[in-house]
Amino acid sequence: TGLVLYDDISLGSIEVTKKDADTQAVITSGTAVFGLYVKNGNAYAPYIVNGTAVKASTVNGVARFTDLPYGTYYVKEESAPAGYDLNTEYKEVVIDSKTEVQISVEDTLTVYPIEYVSLKFKKTDQAGNALLGANFKLTIAGAEIGTVASETDGYVYFYNIPVTDAYRNKLYNDTDEVKITETAAPAGYMLPADTDVYTSTFADVYNDYSHISAITDKTSAREVIVNQEALTVVNTQLVGAIKIEKKDGNGDLLDGATFTIYDDDQFTNVVAEEVTVNGECIFTGLTYGKTYYVKETAAPAGYELDDAVYTVTIGDTGYTESQADSSSPIVLTYGASFKDEFIIEKINVDKQDLNSKAQVKGAGLAVYKVDSDGNKSDEVASWNTDGSSLKEFTVGLAGSGADLIAGEHYILSEENAPKGYYPADDILFTVDINGNIVILGGAKNSRNKDNGAVKNKTLVMYDEIKRDTDENTTEITTETTTETTTETSTEVTTETSTEPGKPDKPGKPTNPDKPKTGDNTPLAGAVVILFVSMGITGGLIFKKKKEKSNS
Repeated sequence: TGLVLYDDISLGSIEVTKKDADTQAVITSGTAVFGLYVKNGNAYAPYIVNGTAVKASTVNGVARFTDLPYGTYYVKEESAPAGYDLNTEYKEVVIDSKTEVQISVEDTLTVYPIEYVSLKFKKTDQAGNALLGANFKLTIAGAEIGTVASETDGYVYFYNIPVTDAYRNKLYNDTDEVKITETAAPAGYMLPADTDVYTSTFADVYNDYSHISAITDKTSAREVIVNQEALTVVNTQLVGAIKIEKKDGNGDLLDGATFTIYDDDQFTNVVAEEVTVNGECIFTGLTYGKTYYVKETAAPAGYELDDAVYTVTIGDTGYTESQADSSSPIVLTYGASFKDEFIIEKINVDKQDLNSKAQVKGAGLAVYKVDSDGNKSDEVASWNTDGSSLKEFTVGLAGSGADLIAGEHYILSEENAPKGYYPADDILFTVDINGNIVILGGAKNSRNKDNGAVKNKTLVMYDEIKRDTDENTTEITTETTTETTTETSTEVTTETSTEPGKPDKPGKPTNPDKPKTGDNTPLAGAVVILFVSMGITGGLIFKKKKEKSNS
């Protein structure tokens, strides 16, 4: 019945030590349970005391069987410590003295499939668009496990990360910190304020994301859940802008200047073109990290082109930051200022003899501004001609400091004519920004003679010499013929001044296309002279006849 009897019953004991088969170390963790057997023929039968099979459990790796009668016994492991394979060998023990028999039973660590952790989360911009190229680092207990980048679908994959060994031992403590950190945002995007995008404990990660055997499709990794929602890490886009301020030579804001932005220093690839309004224009939507070149390509009329080139790389220091709302990009705005100096042109005024075109000396000339009624207002300049030089005027835009403002109307007036000349009529003229003179009135005088002309950039005013016939001087000649003698003529001259008066409204030029009409003064003078001449002629004839009759 499994009991070995001796004539002289003596008792002994067995000490069983549980050891690791590989290291020979005593296995103190866990509990091993051993059964005691005896042999009946070739069969093993449990050793029974008081109807119960005798068993012993390890304490700190050691189990004991005591009060065993001398005899042959067999020890077999009934239950192995956790993590060890069961040793099914029956180990023979012979008790033949009171000395405790010591044996060891070796267990081999159980080999389990390695467990892994796989997880994923998404990387987007503010609008929810997937972002490629954001770099992330995974650390456990402060040790870097790996670094990956977001892919074209926007997902970040940490997968097939071992978390146990072959014996189902966890590689990390349950309280170890698991952290995912964004180390670099994609080009043109800003890192989040907190770059540690996910933090947890190893126990939670192991429970939620572990799996047995490696996965072949990384997209099957489990989504990281934070606050019951799938984790999405958002990067805010960074875009550039360049704001141009345009001023004139006086520091006033200037409209109408054209600016062009290029992305190459040879100025061949045009990115955009803008025109200043209220002295400003702005280039937006510029790529982060890219270098741009801005220059003025067309100045407003009357201004010189500023040839300066503004160069900036979006992302460099020197910007102001703005954001319309949380779903909009962050705009890095750079400022540049350009200045256009006034263009100053020059014109001349000349006084010439109408016939000879020689310069005339001694004419008193003046240039006046014209008011809203077309009359002379403020005097610009006055001078006396010297017969050899020209009077120079500068022309520019308002504020340029030029003598004449381009596009405004002016009157050239002869205040005093040289002796022997008729005073010229007023000339109404303007000058454009390029210094081109246009006569608006007074090209012809009241006698329908040339009064003014433009030669290149010179305004010429003509003076006409006074002549006897022009002075309404009547020359009367009487010729008397005798049979043998031709009488010499007798000339009687009566002179009446006919110098033309100035216009009723000084500053309003005479219409150059129409001669002066409606003035009867010259005609009345001519009639009076005619009657006087007739009386004198009659007297002379009468005298001659009388002398002849007396002879």
